[in-house]
Amino acid sequence: MIEVNRRQLLLGGVASVAASGVVASDAVAARAGETFIDTFAANQGHWVDTVGAWGVRAGRLVSASSATDATLHSVRTRERYGRFTLAARVRHVGRGSTSFIAFGNPAHRSGTGEWGPSYRLGYTRTGMVYVVKIGADHHRTLLLGPVADAAVDPGGWNEVKIVAVVGYQSIQINGGTFHVTTDSQLSRGYIGMTGQGRRSVTMVDQVRVDHLG
Repeated sequence: MIEVNRRQLLLGGVASVAASGVVASDAVAARAGETFIDTFAANQGHWVDTVGAWGVRAGRLVSASSATDATLHSVRTRERYGRFTLAARVRHVGRGSTSFIAFGNPAHRSGTGEWGPSYRLGYTRTGMVYVVKIGADHHRTLLLGPVADAAVDPGGWNEVKIVAVVGYQSIQINGGTFHVTTDSQLSRGYIGMTGQGRRSVTMVDQVRVDHLG
């Protein structure tokens, strides 16, 4: 199994975060649309529930699905973003997948919880990486995969890095392959984190978002 140091991701972001004046202790006070770090030591920080019940447990943001719940559980940032990078340490146990949303509209959701429009970048319980575009009508267009990625630790902790700018979306897991798509339809929206699958649990124990202007 691949085990990522629980604080490696946070420490790796200190240099870029310092330029904005944001540190872990005052992350919740970061300005809207700016760089921030959340470690979920006491609360959900910059993340607002949209679908499903999310809560902080033992320093992790957690959502669980029942045996009959196949909806896309999600949280969103408090503000909209244009160009950004995201780095997070995440674990998904059970069926389905976990993903990150770029340029999304959480106010316009389908019956299964999909944001329309949005990009969704993630991996499945079997280690397959994918990028999908959700249209305003909630039509799904696969931009990538699902493709196998040996760097993914299914069921274990994974360090995920996302880059989203106009005409470029990428996902990298545990320092492995950069999976890149080049759709240019969407350029601004909310960032989201998701978990989906009956009898599944999604956990995030740290996340850093860098606003690129």
